[in-house]
Amino acid sequence: MAVGPPFRRFFYAAWRRLPHRLRAVVVHICVPRAAAGAAVLLLDDEGRVLLVRHSYERASAWSLPGGWAKRGEELRHTAARELREELGINADIGRPLATGRGIFGDVSVVFEANWPAGTPLEAASFDPEIADARFFPVDSLPPLFGHARRMVDEALAVRSGRPLGNPAQTPIDQQGTHGVRRRRNDRPAE
Repeated sequence: MAVGPPFRRFFYAAWRRLPHRLRAVVVHICVPRAAAGAAVLLLDDEGRVLLVRHSYERASAWSLPGGWAKRGEELRHTAARELREELGINADIGRPLATGRGIFGDVSVVFEANWPAGTPLEAASFDPEIADARFFPVDSLPPLFGHARRMVDEALAVRSGRPLGNPAQTPIDQQGTHGVRRRRNDRPAE
């Protein structure tokens, strides 16, 4: 049974008000998905990056379009499905560019893709999950979630052939899991 947009808007508004720790527990227990996801570094003809703001997040930070994989789903297919679901577009998914850890402990792979030529952003049909979507020049990106910033930086570096920094020294690793307490056995290697 498909759930209509009015209910989903209500759900996203209620979800955004829950404390992060409670959301993490609910996701861990109730979401019938693998702990893996895919995001897409989607570029237009001018080399700008498409970023989205999700309606279920409290913060005004941006992130890449993407989401969790269904059980048994290849991550490349997850990336394509998420673009269709969130933005209503079909794009050829390219090579994987980066990996990272999401805010709920999921592992995400960032794939490259190009915005369909000749299609204006206004022609996209946004899912209620998407509050906003815009293209940004790579040298002036807006505030991104911590995990998204690192993955975008890594994906852009790989795409342009620049050397990557030391992942052990990234701000995300210094902060741990974005403010979520770690379990004792979940400590980084010394």
